[in-house]
Amino acid sequence: MIRDYFSDLELSSDCDSEAIRQAYRRLARRFHPDLNPRDEYAAESFRRIQEAFDYLSVDKNREDLRQKLDRWASKPGSLQKWRKEPQFFGDPQGFTDEWTLKSPRPAEELSVHIKVEIQAGTETKPQSVELNLLKPCSACRGQGGASQSVQTTCKACAGLSYQLIRRGAFRWKKTCDSCLGKGYQVVGACQNCTGSGKITKRESLILSPPQPIPRDSEVCYPEKGHTSFDGKMRGDLWVQWKIKS
Repeated sequence: MIRDYFSDLELSSDCDSEAIRQAYRRLARRFHPDLNPRDEYAAESFRRIQEAFDYLSVDKNREDLRQKLDRWASKPGSLQKWRKEPQFFGDPQGFTDEWTLKSPRPAEELSVHIKVEIQAGTETKPQSVELNLLKPCSACRGQGGASQSVQTTCKACAGLSYQLIRRGAFRWKKTCDSCLGKGYQVVGACQNCTGSGKITKRESLILSPPQPIPRDSEVCYPEKGHTSFDGKMRGDLWVQWKIKS
């Protein structure tokens, strides 16, 4: 896909080199890691700002990208809509207490948790279980768009693929709802998966209940959950077995 580096600097594609330098200086000052210690959003934004500036500083790169983006410029609800959205993230100070910059991209949420009821007297027999599983879209290979689609950084998570949630003293990471954990959004999305990069498939599994069946706890079945965008990883299936009386 075509990476829209102009949008990372909050610029339109018709900007000149001086506007690019000014935008870089403004955003770099705002998101510099030294001014935002332990702020993962700011660190990732600064990295993307630097990458965009390095790419657009080359005249040939800038002109090639401008030509590729021209055909999207007049389409309603495309790049213009993205640039009018609020700027990256919200209050960076809300997430600086406990967080360190260890891993910029956690694994996708691939695990599946279900409850299965079985008839009494059949708990020693293998059980057929049907469930909906997420798998990479075969049309776009999990990318969410075709080779000529435009890729823009997700503003909700600043490209991290996750959001930091705080509830009182508790803090945790959650897969970004806006980009579904990809870290980017697509203009000219794949029609097969509507840009999500994944489709839902109904799958039938044969599972053997553990003996004896544990009470009020889950049993793990490795690599029987959702599949990652690149198709290389599969999550675990966690089943809570219940015996019908």
